Amino acid sequence: MFYALYFEIHHLVASAALGFARVAPIFFFLPFLNSGVLSGAPRNAIIILVALGVWPHALNEAPPFLSVAMIPLVLQEAAVGVMLGCLLSWPFWVMHALGCIIDNQRGATLSSSIDPANGIDTSEMANFLNMFAAVVYLQNGGLVTMVDVLNKSYQLCDPMNECTPSLPPLLTFINQVAQNA
Repeated sequence: MFYALYFEIHHLVASAALGFARVAPIFFFLPFLNSGVLSGAPRNAIIILVALGVWPHALNEAPPFLSVAMIPLVLQEAAVGVMLGCLLSWPFWVMHALGCIIDNQRGATLSSSIDPANGIDTSEMANFLNMFAAVVYLQNGGLVTMVDVLNKSYQLCDPMNECTPSLPPLLTFINQVAQNA
């Protein structure tokens, strides 16, 4: 009686796994969504909910979860997710590096240069500028930008079709993301 529901859940899990492979690197790279803020099971649940929210197909269109055809799709989605995560996270990396340079020039990280084993690992100015960039990013609609980037990435590189985006739409997409970041 519940056998059909059992097989429908497999398609749902396959869709969630493909979506998770694209969305998870973004959550891992962004400083306001990484393990320092969200940890463990709540973060994974939020990633799956976001992934299923932006999934462009019906949930029963995914390939069977245990098929060999799923492996290249998951790898492709993970590669796209890593590229999107790097693209969305570069402003935070720049601010973190700027804070490290400022702290290095004022001598705050001198202990890590003299005694690397016992010195400090990160500078306070770097953490402050990283969180400042996160506040500015979120205040200016960063989460809306992130969801918009995910939607447009599914238009450029659909997981169920051939993923060969042409260069002009890809460059326009990267330009829009860089302007919003």
